[in-house]
Amino acid sequence: MTATLLRKEWQQHWLAFLLLALLTFATASLIGVVNLHRGQAGSVFMAQLLVLRIVLPLAAWVLGQRLVTLEFREKTQLFLEALPLPRWRMIAVKYAAGLAVALFLALGTLALLAVFGWRTEHLTPRFLAILAARTAAWTWCVLTFFFVTGFFGRYRLLLLLGLGAAYGLVDHFTDFRPAEFGPFALIDGRFPFENVTFPVADLRTTALLTFGLLAFVFILGVARDGTIGARLGERMAQSEKLFLGAISLAALVLLGVLSQRKERTPFDLPGATAESRDEVVVKVAVNRESERARGAATAARTADELAALRSFLGVATLPGVFVVLRTDFAPGQFERVKLEQSADLVVRANFTAEKFVERDFLDFVIRDLLLLRSRDRLAIESQAWVLDGFGEFWKVRADAAQADALRATAATATNRGFSPADLRAWLTFSQHAGKENARAVAWSALHSLTQRHGADATRDFLRSVLGPTAAQDARATWRDFWHPVPARLAAAAGVSFERFFIEWQQDLRAP
Repeated sequence: MTATLLRKEWQQHWLAFLLLALLTFATASLIGVVNLHRGQAGSVFMAQLLVLRIVLPLAAWVLGQRLVTLEFREKTQLFLEALPLPRWRMIAVKYAAGLAVALFLALGTLALLAVFGWRTEHLTPRFLAILAARTAAWTWCVLTFFFVTGFFGRYRLLLLLGLGAAYGLVDHFTDFRPAEFGPFALIDGRFPFENVTFPVADLRTTALLTFGLLAFVFILGVARDGTIGARLGERMAQSEKLFLGAISLAALVLLGVLSQRKERTPFDLPGATAESRDEVVVKVAVNRESERARGAATAARTADELAALRSFLGVATLPGVFVVLRTDFAPGQFERVKLEQSADLVVRANFTAEKFVERDFLDFVIRDLLLLRSRDRLAIESQAWVLDGFGEFWKVRADAAQADALRATAATATNRGFSPADLRAWLTFSQHAGKENARAVAWSALHSLTQRHGADATRDFLRSVLGPTAAQDARATWRDFWHPVPARLAAAAGVSFERFFIEWQQDLRAP
């Protein structure tokens, strides 16, 4: 009877199984070939990590949908329930079929990538065993999880959203890091490289968690003769969709508000040279005492620049700026360090280099500081041109000669045509025209606004775009939707965007 049930599952779902296999193996093969050709990933098994993190959960979702949710929704399980066999056996057969397919996909891609890496990787039996153990345990856990969620039918998506929100809350508001726990630790950054130590503790935790999920599968499947799964599998009514959608949206907004109000851990550089200007704090750390004078000068000039920026934009405070000396960096190489639990800006630079250009460094700090305050929303295409233009506007605000050069560059970059659509697709325009040319074009817009409508109008417009601190939830998207850049321009300068664009083009073509 078991073999007959397995044949039934194959005949019913063979096309879905085949498509999943093609997608999974094609993805692994493509990444493996690219890595073999370019050698940029560090290990061919980075492809396996991507498969486990992205492709396999999607495949497990599909398997749970096909094997459980659709069976109850279409009531095809009634045929099986009419057969003389216990309900737990039917569930076990479905689970075994799904697990066999998932393990075939995961271990199959591992074997395929091992072939790709036969000549480029140091493959030992222990290394392959570690990879196989990590892969099998993660696959088992993921398939079991999505098999369980399959019994929730119409509430499946809501359950996943709730679990995702809970994951984010725990990770953000507590010291516990879910990414370092059990099954998630099996697919961390060490996966493609760990070839000595078996992750015994993580494997044990994953097994215990999976056994718990598996027990829940059978409890839910056989409870009240399976009527719970059948009722959950029914299609959701329109009123339920609206209600649950509203609840989900409200929960997401609430999570964003709570996340934004959380006290962030202040960053600090003990022993660093500090400079303060009103609400601006800059600290510069050096490696040796002989570098301290140069660090103090950099801190002072950076603080002066940011204090002027704060005053111009009319903001109450700016994030703290921490500069770390890296003598191995090139003079024009700057790097922002992203901190998960801090709102401060940390930058690495070689400010002691002989050819270090302070102006370029300050431009980098200002740009990244504004991106940090906006939670990178200023990088969205509809607003990116304002940020690019402001960088040049702030740099040449007192340099008429450089302004003439920028005007000539902007005219040349737009002589083949320029339209409002290019502003809405600014990143594409910047790529085609070149970053420096695109920034000159964006600067020319602010320059034209100043010439036509006054410095106050330009300042108010820039404050409306660059000044606000973005909310960490849907309110930021809502604000950008109801107050797009053209509307902010009209409110600040008293001129419609259409009229301003015509004036701007006239100034670009003026001799």
